[in-house]
Amino acid sequence: MLGAVVEHFLDHASEREFDAPFIALLLKLGFRDVHYLHGQYEFGKDFIARAIEDGQQIQYVFQSKAGDLNLGDRSKGTPQLDLL
Repeated sequence: MLGAVVEHFLDHASEREFDAPFIALLLKLGFRDVHYLHGQYEFGKDFIARAIEDGQQIQYVFQSKAGDLNLGDRSKGTPQLDLL
């Protein structure tokens, strides 16, 4: 039952509805200093977060997309991914 609820949420959530669960997931995975950046001047970055790997602090950038991204949608997003 819980699996069906999660599947329904993932299939129907907008990008912004996914932000809070995504932040929670990053924190659960050990990322720290998680910042939400989505806005006019994000340059393709929706979130930045830091993690410690092999004793070094590494900064990551994330971009979230909702829905089924077909090849056409993916090609539209490629320039944003290149900026990351």
